[in-house]
Amino acid sequence: QNQLVLLARRCAAAPVHASWLRNFHGSMEASFIQYAVADRIVLPPLEARGWAEAPLLMPHAHLVSSGLPADAAAAAAAAEGAASAAAAQKWPPADWPPLAATRLACSLNRLDKLDPSLLDLWRGALLRAGGVPLWLATGAGTLADGTIAHAHRALRAEALARGVAPRRLLFAARAPTAGDHLRRLPACDVALDALRWGAHATALDALGASVGVLTARGGHVASRTAASLVDALGAPATATASLRAYADAFAALMRRVDGPQAAALKAANRGR
Repeated sequence: QNQLVLLARRCAAAPVHASWLRNFHGSMEASFIQYAVADRIVLPPLEARGWAEAPLLMPHAHLVSSGLPADAAAAAAAAEGAASAAAAQKWPPADWPPLAATRLACSLNRLDKLDPSLLDLWRGALLRAGGVPLWLATGAGTLADGTIAHAHRALRAEALARGVAPRRLLFAARAPTAGDHLRRLPACDVALDALRWGAHATALDALGASVGVLTARGGHVASRTAASLVDALGAPATATASLRAYADAFAALMRRVDGPQAAALKAANRGR
């Protein structure tokens, strides 16, 4: 949804206009917008020089949340009644391996945020991490059943083409409620960020459920939001400086190798 037309036509009389980096991740280049709400990580000073707006830098992170921690999520799920209880009985899915016997990585970003270069990056880390599975979201509940099944087959074919056993990719039906979704998330040991267009609400969900997010600081605003969030949480080490460091950290975390990312992950997971 584009609010620029609304600003131009209906709010022109307002003395001050500001944009928020939520739906459009860049300068609006509009003469009637004076400020952009950001933070020092998503909009570094050198990059801000090329913007039409003056940056209003938030002290922690520009992406805000109501802050729904794991215990509040459980209470919300309980209040949602029978549907929530039925969903809990079906979790984890019957075709998943026993979660107590393995670590679990997840990437619950939308399917259109995945690209071949990201799959290549995950492939190298997965091959080094033994038999660790990866839980992916494919839009279950928002797409037609045939489209979802096609997405599952396509992703498993991409895994096989990269030498990764297709059974290591896990899928689950969409949780019926937000509370159920947040209650599921702690099954993950780490949430992996997509890198070209990174996690926003997905990262907030993971962190709100006390699941650490592993990311890499990208080259543009849309790829740096997760880095902003983990820095605000006090776990900046989980925002790596390069793609190689991201892959190395993913493999090390899955092998339970101690390191700066492991320590930061423990800090992020302290609510569990």
